[in-house]
Order: sequence, then C-alpha cells, then structure tokens
Amino acid sequence: MATLNKTREGQRNQKKGISVAHATIDFSEFDATGDVAELFELPENAHIARIHLNVKTAFNAGTSMVIVGKLGASTVMASISIATTGVKTLTVTQLDAGTGAQFTLTTTVVGAMPTAGKAEIMVEYIEYTKNSGELTDYSATTT
Repeated sequence: MATLNKTREGQRNQKKGISVAHATIDFSEFDATGDVAELFELPENAHIARIHLNVKTAFNAGTSMVIVGKLGASTVMASISIATTGVKTLTVTQLDAGTGAQFTLTTTVVGAMPTAGKAEIMVEYIEYTKNSGELTDYSATTT
C-alpha cells in the first residue's frame, strides 16, 4: 500500500487570502421583531473564519433585543444581545458558505423597538478554492 503525502506537495503551497465583509447596523433599520436586515453577499466556497460585532451605541429596546446571523436559510451565528455596548464574542455555527448567499441579521425584540443603537459587524472568510497566486516555499524548512 502506498502512502500519499499531500500536505506540502512539491514543497510549495499557494497562499489563501482572508477577505472581510463589513456592514454598519443602525436602529432605524428595524421596525418590528423578526425584521431581517440584508447586509452583504458571501461568495460560494467561502470558509467563515470569524465574525466580529462591535456595538458602539446600545440598542435600547424595551426589555431585550437579540440578533441572529444567517447565510441564506442557514444560521451561521448564534443569537447575541445588542442591548449593551462593546465588542461581542460570537459563536460561528456554520463554517462553509456552500454556493454563497446573502448574509442577514434577524432581530428578536421584547418590548418597545429601539430608538437608538449602532453596531459594526465584520465577517472574515477565506475563499478556499481561490489562490492569491503567491507561493509559500517550505523547501527551506523541510528535508
């Protein structure tokens, strides 16, 4: 039986670049609970590496306000409250963008709709079927 080592084929790997999709979220975009904000399109064959959320002005909804990130119909970001300011730690629940889709946020509001609130959301992703064209030379570090 033959062993095939594809980890460093030819001692060179083409580099992958990280892309970032960004959107600003404003309280005025949400009129009712369940509203969906369409933010940006992620390309096909994208691996979602991280999602960052920075709430700059708290969304002052009645009792609570949470958002859920979706890519098409699939949830890719666990729900998180945006009622307080600061950088939020987000859990990515789906890594592969598949055929690509619109990235959206869906709101759940308890009580009155917010009259203030602003946040920045950034999704870091890698298009794993595309290359930057650069080569990383591993031959100097391996035998």
